[in-house]
Amino acid sequence: MPSSPHLLTTLHSRRLAHPEGPVHPRSHVRVNDGLVSTIGFVAGATGALMQTRLVLLAGVAAVVAGSLAMGIGAYLASKSQRDFFESEKARERREIEEFPNWSAKEIRDIFTKLGFLKDEVETIVNRVTSDRTCGCGS
Repeated sequence: MPSSPHLLTTLHSRRLAHPEGPVHPRSHVRVNDGLVSTIGFVAGATGALMQTRLVLLAGVAAVVAGSLAMGIGAYLASKSQRDFFESEKARERREIEEFPNWSAKEIRDIFTKLGFLKDEVETIVNRVTSDRTCGCGS
């Protein structure tokens, strides 16, 4: 058992950086941003147009345009993040194949710093290095 188990809990709970992490923290900010910009636009249009039908039409157009822009932005951000993770997994696979001793040392150093005992570290190193895909799938 590592000397500071709370560190592992902290590291494990940081799912926001993972592409499959929760959507909730980001989506409420997007909704709030969309509402504020739409209300601001409609308020300005109301003063300029003074016709209810045109103001309503302008408001709907602003909501649609804002939704599309935010949706496309979110899609591109998610795709970029997933591409980054995939390239990191490929790099790790390549390193395990091409530099097995260096990879074992890297794993050993990480778990030693986390406070695992030497025999525990060797068990972890043996288990991780025996899986040539680094636990990332084929």
